[in-house]
Amino acid sequence: GLTGPVANTITFDCIPLPPGAVICGGELIIETAYAGSTAATITLGIAGSLTSILGSTSLMATANTRTALLLTTALVSNAGANVRATIAYTVANATAGRARVRLMYTVDNRTSEVQVA
Repeated sequence: GLTGPVANTITFDCIPLPPGAVICGGELIIETAYAGSTAATITLGIAGSLTSILGSTSLMATANTRTALLLTTALVSNAGANVRATIAYTVANATAGRARVRLMYTVDNRTSEVQVA
């Protein structure tokens, strides 16, 4: 898990995308609500635009809450930029919590539908 000083913000690359990727859908799924902090939020984007895929969204929502990703900037990761997550929490470290990001994208002119990891 990610931990750090109280009232901290953690930013990290979480999903590598290939050049030419066009994000066409996705969601944030709260699997276990964050607890222990006064507030816990997540944003998703790329370097220089940390909220372009998902604006500030609470991680303290009830389990099975789904939030659709923003699809307003279709080519945000087209140059192969990694998707970055920023998690911010206040007052205390979370004592519980789990979220999943599901991202769907296409790559134009691909000859194979399988991407090598």
